[in-house]
Amino acid sequence: MHLKEPSKAIEEMARVTRTGGMVAAMERGRMNSFYDPDDEYYSELAKSAGRYYVRGLRRLEGKEFVIGDSLPKLFVEGGLRRIRAEVQADAWVPCDSRRRFKDVKDMLRFEFETSLKARDVDRRVLLAGGMPQAKVGEYFAQYARRAKKLLSSNEMLRKSCEFYVAGFYIVTGVKS
Repeated sequence: MHLKEPSKAIEEMARVTRTGGMVAAMERGRMNSFYDPDDEYYSELAKSAGRYYVRGLRRLEGKEFVIGDSLPKLFVEGGLRRIRAEVQADAWVPCDSRRRFKDVKDMLRFEFETSLKARDVDRRVLLAGGMPQAKVGEYFAQYARRAKKLLSSNEMLRKSCEFYVAGFYIVTGVKS
């Protein structure tokens, strides 16, 4: 939702739903992670960058980026009943043999190129979230180094056991 007042969006969704009708929302929550078993330091750096980023968005735009955790409460406060909630996770591990290698490489290339284009905005958000300037530079440099290294070697990329996971909350409620 990335809204300043998500409760108003839920209330409006409930208002336009007929009695007995269902309201549903899917949003990212705090269940997000990155882990590289070969690089604990970078894993922690990436994890802290994620926290600074969420805090920075909140400070700059007044919006909550990870609202999924709050959806059940917002649904109840919006007058909905028979609440149901679940979490779906999207895991991404380059060495997972179920993923086509071309897809793995294309995804990494896309993420890396996108990160380069968004660098100025991301820097502003991280700094607003309280990440020290030196750590921001270190995070960007390490991310770029890692991405270039993996993109330069098909064998290294396919053997990579870096683990990305994002949790999405799916919540439904019925208007009574």
